[in-house]
Amino acid sequence: FVEFVDHHLDCWALDPQLEWLCDRSGDVAVDYVGKFEELADAFGQVQERLGIQQSELPRALHSPFASYRDAYSAELRELVAAKYSKEIELFGYTFD
Repeated sequence: FVEFVDHHLDCWALDPQLEWLCDRSGDVAVDYVGKFEELADAFGQVQERLGIQQSELPRALHSPFASYRDAYSAELRELVAAKYSKEIELFGYTFD
């Protein structure tokens, strides 16, 4: 994980998500944002909002970390916190 983030942090695919979620004024332009670490619940909420039949989201991979916080070294925290500071604040993430 550390090697991946360190190598790909400048890739367009890892640009801050607010680039995709906000309008030109910087306001969040969507009515719902689901978090990856709560993906099953978020998927259920989207199905409910759309009025479609509830189904289980298959899970193919499992992280060896109990929490996303455990995946970050001190150096990686600094890199990620600098690039994603707005998302971290807006969505209530912490490294504590």
